[in-house]
Amino acid sequence: MWLPTKQTTREMLLLLVLPALTAVCFQSLVMAPDALVVDAERPSVDHADRGHVRGIGNDLTTVFLPRFQYVVDKTRENGKWPLWDPTGFGGRPLVGNPQAGLFYPLIWVAQYWGNASSLCWLTVGHLLFGGVGVYVLTRRLGYQPLAAVVAGGCFEASPYLIAHTFEGHYPHVWSACWYPWAFWAMEMATKRKAAGFWLLPVILALTFLTGHPQEWYYLVVALTIWVLAGATRDFRRGEAAQGMGRVLCWGGLLGLSLAFCALELGPELAAGPWILKRSVIPLAQVNRYHLHGLNLFQLLSPFALGRPDSYAGHDNYWETVLSIGLAPLCLAIVGVLKHANRQLMMRWLVVVILSVLFAAGRKLGLYSLVYEILPGMDRFRVPSRTLFLASLGASILAGGGVDALLREDGQGIDWGFLRTRLRGGLISLGVVVLILPIVLPKILLTKAQGGLDEEVAQREARAARTLATSPIFWLSLVGVVGVVTIAGRAKGGRHAAAWGLGTVALVELAVYGQALLICAPVSSFLGGAEVGGVLSVIRNDSERLQRVASIGSALPDLRAVAEGVEKTNINDGFQIQHAADLYERLYAFLDPATPEGGKDRPMDGAVSWHRGRMAKVVLDQMSARYVVAGGEGSVDELASLERVATTLGKSAVWRNRGSLPRAFVVPNVRVSAGGGGDPVATVAGLDVRREVLMGFDPLPPGPRQEFMAAGLNMDDPDEPVVSVATEAPGLLVLGNTWMPGWTATVDGEPAEVHRGNHWAQVVAIRRAGRHEVVFKYQPPGYTTGMAVALVSILGWAGLGVLLVGFRVRELGWARWLSAGWTLFTPSRASCESTIRG
Repeated sequence: MWLPTKQTTREMLLLLVLPALTAVCFQSLVMAPDALVVDAERPSVDHADRGHVRGIGNDLTTVFLPRFQYVVDKTRENGKWPLWDPTGFGGRPLVGNPQAGLFYPLIWVAQYWGNASSLCWLTVGHLLFGGVGVYVLTRRLGYQPLAAVVAGGCFEASPYLIAHTFEGHYPHVWSACWYPWAFWAMEMATKRKAAGFWLLPVILALTFLTGHPQEWYYLVVALTIWVLAGATRDFRRGEAAQGMGRVLCWGGLLGLSLAFCALELGPELAAGPWILKRSVIPLAQVNRYHLHGLNLFQLLSPFALGRPDSYAGHDNYWETVLSIGLAPLCLAIVGVLKHANRQLMMRWLVVVILSVLFAAGRKLGLYSLVYEILPGMDRFRVPSRTLFLASLGASILAGGGVDALLREDGQGIDWGFLRTRLRGGLISLGVVVLILPIVLPKILLTKAQGGLDEEVAQREARAARTLATSPIFWLSLVGVVGVVTIAGRAKGGRHAAAWGLGTVALVELAVYGQALLICAPVSSFLGGAEVGGVLSVIRNDSERLQRVASIGSALPDLRAVAEGVEKTNINDGFQIQHAADLYERLYAFLDPATPEGGKDRPMDGAVSWHRGRMAKVVLDQMSARYVVAGGEGSVDELASLERVATTLGKSAVWRNRGSLPRAFVVPNVRVSAGGGGDPVATVAGLDVRREVLMGFDPLPPGPRQEFMAAGLNMDDPDEPVVSVATEAPGLLVLGNTWMPGWTATVDGEPAEVHRGNHWAQVVAIRRAGRHEVVFKYQPPGYTTGMAVALVSILGWAGLGVLLVGFRVRELGWARWLSAGWTLFTPSRASCESTIRG
């Protein structure tokens, strides 16, 4: 029987620091387990989104939680995952949406739990898992246990990950928390350990399946560069076969990981031709969400440019926080300068530098170069996301600083010299920070006379004032100076400094995390009396399946999902192009912002009338029975709407009596070959209660059924059922976005689903009588993807069983367990060998 040694037991106890650190950072969630990690009182600012007033909440409450709640509700109702999402934009695929994350295994735990806060707790678990991953990786790299714990803590509580957690970017954080495990598996594979080859494809697949491919993409690029660098060394040594084998092996492992993801990738690729075209971003338009010179202030304190609600930098807080913490930064400098394994430190320093250069966007050139070289870069609009990689590299370097101080022989460290320089440098830094708010305005005034941008000058002056009054900065500065001073007088000063500096680093990050991660009850985002009044008006309507046109500030997506209300416009970027061609006309009427132009101009009345008429066409087509928007403004241009509620604070409700039913029958076809032109204007020219726009008429000549509404059951969004009794053949129109993958049966007989009115689904009913038309959605590529993924997973699992079986037979269970433990925590002799090597 395998039992842990005393050293292993001490190491396990030391590891408890990581969950303790997580608990401190998420203290508000620990105290209120059913709450959400979000600020319910102050909205965050996003300077990049000019002209848009950001509301209370974050991406958790506006994007991820509404979709999560919809999936949970439909899964419980129907006993299966929904594959189609009708709750926005007229309907769009749920499988095939790269941000839905349906097939990420860990999300199933949260879905089973079903509570809104389960996503928050899942993120807490991922951050802890990421910290443990850094611990395992650095132990494999030869770090002492304390150094590995500090490295793990610096990653799981790093300001960049915590900032994204605060903003509700949960899939991004989940994906980033697999980074250290991917590098660990790569390190194992490099050492020709079977576990590395076996686990790396799974880790890459899980990184992809979290629901945000950008982080997976950057990880794959980083690992590819890692492999190519190793292969280059092999070629230089004359070991061309080994170098080529390294590259081919990496290609095979990456291909296997994609095969694991085939169930997600197949439908996503099939949906590609139909999604909104603006998802491809030209390089010239990538001018937001990147680092600026001003972000260098954040190296000293993550709050140097303010908090998310008072951010004085460019763009927004969470995308551009360039910080690892002051104490971890000091440790990283010690690691780079004094660690025995220079090659290891240089590798990770290069990772940090390249990641930061890339995060600067087009300014420094690296992003532009990579954009032109690598396919797929035009899908991502946020260069600064490589700061996830920079956070990993910086945490490893910080752990390297602790490890350098712990080495028994000092590895050439002149502790007295290092202590004096470190203390003197920090004291000088403190003096500079104190006098900077006094001196900087005078310097900026001189520069302003030379043409310096006034806004830039104001931001710099404000940053200097904020930094000088930052408690976190002074806490860390005094802590580091105090530890260095006290350790210098103690016996075994380097060891004392390692423990002290590591403690200060983790305390600094804990204080920062606790200050940022505040919680609020989910009820804060379900809308107050105003939203309740809106819903009470809508509930009184007998047309339960009619849609509502509204923006989130008037009727939040989360409340709409909770109440079973379908909206035409929701806060999500995944849309289908041919439906977007219509409903995008509604944005100008639903947004309470002042219409562009300001003053009256000639022809404004005629233009306004035309815009209003086109928007009314879209409302009718989308079965939008109600419009909820600002009480005054552009909605009033839609004179044909009936204002039914005016006492709802900032919002009002209009009834659109001309809206079409969700399912109806018309007699005729207006044949159109498609092509150019304004689709809204084309549809506006139709008599929509007598004809549908299609490429051909699927019915033979003869009597046709006049317009009539049809009954619709949408309990299962993948299988809408329409009931209708006709007296003649007709064309059934379903207000659901047409996409490949939809099939139908009429009274049990297969029928083709056509595209009509540019966006909707049409089925021909060829005879009179009572009919039941059953639509069914099966995502294109879903079955093939499932087969590929299943075969790959079974083959991978079978290989794993064989490998384990061989090793157990060779070593026995006790020695096999011991060998398995050393994969994650190598012995001291192995660590020393790694450092020297």
